[in-house]
Amino acid sequence: MAREKLCLISFGGSVGMFYNHQKSRLEESDVVYNLYAFIPELQSRFEIDIIQIYAGNSYDVGPEEMQELCTAIKKRYDDYTGFVVLHGTSTMSYTASYVSFVFQNLDKPIVFTGSILPLGELGSEARNNIINSCIVATLDFAEVLIVYGASILRGNRAKKAVEQYTEVFRSPTFPKLGEIRRPIQLRDDRKKRRKRILKYQPFMNNDIATIRAHPGMQGELVRMAAEDLGQAVIIQGFGAGVIPTNIVPTIQRLLEGGHIIVLTSQMHQGIAAPFTYNMNTSLGSLPLIFSYDMTSEATAAKLMWALGQSKDARIVRQIMNTNLSGEITETLAAIPVMRKY
Repeated sequence: MAREKLCLISFGGSVGMFYNHQKSRLEESDVVYNLYAFIPELQSRFEIDIIQIYAGNSYDVGPEEMQELCTAIKKRYDDYTGFVVLHGTSTMSYTASYVSFVFQNLDKPIVFTGSILPLGELGSEARNNIINSCIVATLDFAEVLIVYGASILRGNRAKKAVEQYTEVFRSPTFPKLGEIRRPIQLRDDRKKRRKRILKYQPFMNNDIATIRAHPGMQGELVRMAAEDLGQAVIIQGFGAGVIPTNIVPTIQRLLEGGHIIVLTSQMHQGIAAPFTYNMNTSLGSLPLIFSYDMTSEATAAKLMWALGQSKDARIVRQIMNTNLSGEITETLAAIPVMRKY
C-alpha cells in the first residue's frame, strides 16, 4: 500500500524544543528532524518531509514568521496530501486563524498541533498528538484544523483553555469537527475535500491595539489607542460585548473620523452583536464592527488580515462581517445564545 505523503512544518513552541535539566529551561532545538527516532511507526504509513521555519517560543511569533509559514505551505501546496504544523500552544489559535484567512477554498487539511512538554521528554503528549495529526491530515477534511488530545477542532474557532496535557483547546461557540476515538468520529458538516480553486491572499497589517474594558474605564484610553497606538482598536466588552456608557461619545467621534473599532466579548463563550444592547445606548446604530461569535483570537487575526486588504473602514467592516472560513456563524438565528435576546 502506497504511503500518504505529508509535509510536517516545525514552527516553534515546546513541542520542538529541548529541555535542559541542568539549567531548568527550554532551549531551541532541531529535534524534529529526528522524528522517526521518537515515533518510528510513522514510517509504515506516511512519507513525511520535514522542514523547520521557526524554533523559538510561540509567544514571540509575529507577522514575519506567520508570512514565512504561509509562503512555505503555498510553495509546497500541490505536492502533499496534507500539512501538519507543530506550533506552541500559547499562540496556536492566532496562527491557525490567520492561515485560515490566507488560504481560502482549501482542498486539503492544514493541521496544527503541539504539546506542553517537548517531544523528547518522558511523558510528553507530543507523540500522540503528532500521530493523530498525521492521520487527520490524510482524512476527508479541507480546512485549517487544530488536533489536540482527542479533539479535532476548526482552527479559527479554537481557544487555548487550560495548561494541561490533554484537552488544552476548546471550541466554545462551535461544535468539534471530530474526535479521536476507535474509529475516529467526524462531523458530516465539516469542510470536505473536493476540487477547488485555492484563494491565496497573504496580506497582513498588525497595526492594531486591544483594550479590555474595566469598571470606570475612561474614553481617553480608547482615544489614545485609536489615535496613538493602532490603526484599528479591539475593545473587549463585558458580557455580550457591552461597554461603559460614558465612553460611547468618544467612540462615536472616532468612528466619524474614520477610525476602525471592533467590539468583542470578554466571555469564553461570548457573542457581541448590535441587537444585544439596551435601548438606552446608541451603540447598535453606530458603524462599529461587532465580532458576533468569533473568538478573540480569530477576531484579532482576521482584523490584521483585513487591514492587509484595505485601510478603508467600510471595506474592513464588510470583510469582518463576512464568513470567510467558517469563523463566524452566517445565520444569527442559528446561534442558540442569540435566541435569548
